[in-house]
Order: sequence, then C-alpha cells, then structure tokens
Amino acid sequence: MLIKKYLPLNTLSLGLLLTSSIMLTACGGDSTDSTAPSISNLHPNNNEVTQSRQVIITGQASDDVELKSVVIISEEQSITAEINDGSFSATLEASAGQNTYSVIATDISGNETSSEESFYFGAQASAGGAHSAIIKNERIYAWGRNNKGQAGIGAITTINDDPETASAAHPTTPTLISVPSDTSSLIDSEETHFVSLAFNQNASSALDVNGQVWSWGDGDDGQLGLGIADDDLVDETNYTSPQKIENLSDIVSISRGYDHMLLLKSDGT
Repeated sequence: MLIKKYLPLNTLSLGLLLTSSIMLTACGGDSTDSTAPSISNLHPNNNEVTQSRQVIITGQASDDVELKSVVIISEEQSITAEINDGSFSATLEASAGQNTYSVIATDISGNETSSEESFYFGAQASAGGAHSAIIKNERIYAWGRNNKGQAGIGAITTINDDPETASAAHPTTPTLISVPSDTSSLIDSEETHFVSLAFNQNASSALDVNGQVWSWGDGDDGQLGLGIADDDLVDETNYTSPQKIENLSDIVSISRGYDHMLLLKSDGT
C-alpha cells in the first residue's frame, strides 16, 4: 500500500518563510532593516571661511547593513559623492557669501539620514597699506589711513591730533561706509549688501550679493576699474566713497594686487 506523508502545517509555513527571506536577500532588500545610516565629520563646517570657489565636501557615512549612496545638495546642485571605506567626498561650486549644503545618506533598504552644514566663500575682512575694513551684517565698516579716500568715508582726511580739526583726521575706529543705493538689488533698493572685500595699498573694492563690484580710493593708475568701456581715456580719479563698476555682473570672487584687480565670474572666466 502507498502511504503518503504530509508535513505539518507549521513546518510548511516555516519553509515558505525561509524561502521568501532568501529571495528578498537575493534581491538586495531587507524588510527588517529600519535603521537609517549615520553621518559624521562633515567638512567644511560651522561657517568656515574658504577663498576657493571649488569646495570639496568630505565626511563619513556608515550603515549597519549596507550603504547605497551619499548625495550632496546645495542650491541648484545635486552631486552624488564618491564613497571609499566609509569616507565620502564631492566638489561643490560655492556662491559668494554664505553657503549651506545638505548631505543625504541612503542605505539599500531606503532608509535616509540628512545633515546640514555651512561655510563662507569670500573675505569678510581686508587690509591695505594702512587701512582696514570688515563686513558685519552685510555692511562695511572701515578705518585707518584715508589720504586717497581709501577708507570710503566720503572725504579725504589727514593725520591730525588737533581737537579743533579732528573731523579732518583719519578714522581710527570702525566707521560705517555710506553706499549709494543699488536699485537692481534683489533685497531692497535702499541698502547695498556686501559679501567680500579686497584692499591693496591705497585702493579698496567690495563685492555685493548681486555679483556686482564696487571700488574707491586711489585711482591714479586706473586700478579702480571705473573707466568707460571702449574709451581710450583712463579714469584716474580718487574716489572717497564706493562706486559701482558698470557692465559687470555674476562676479563671485575679487582680488587686488598693488595697482590692479582680478575678478572671477560664475562661468569660470
């Protein structure tokens, strides 16, 4: 007689469960993984200042099962980072001034972790031969020698300790610079907002949030950039307050030499 043997129902169910688990593992999934990856040691961080437009974002990411990807997001940029033994890196192009970026780590089960940091691209302080300035709340405060108008306070001054003529003395404490309103500003039309400074011996320049450049001080060799395009005449005027350089836009970085200035545009030129 043929005798048929049947597995108990609980044994059969266990077998099906084990088979399903093996199939899920083979497909790269883990229905029991609910732990998100971890992110640490992000750099740059804490509003660190950089003078390079190309900024390398680095950090560490890990997962208790398997890490799938790390993506860096900043403004319109979204870059998949390279991962090597838990360390990752990606290169961002910074905007002038404050930059904030997010790091999103994802594991093979779809769990995500995000972390946010910030850095600053530009110079919030600069010094020339004997004058200096800082940017505070996107406004410029300057002090020091002003014999060419380089302190930007609206007048030429001299060294003078006589109390009766103290108003003509160089500013010896941080003094707010008055800047003509920039009607093209995306923030308002009453105040120009600045993100970076570049001073040399007796000339000064500043970059505003809209990518426009302003200059003042010694213009003897045309280093202020305030001449007229396609004009053979060089403007050698000494300006005592910031003047906007026309026909410039999308500037992200500025630098000064002794009698010249260099600018970097957002397109890399």
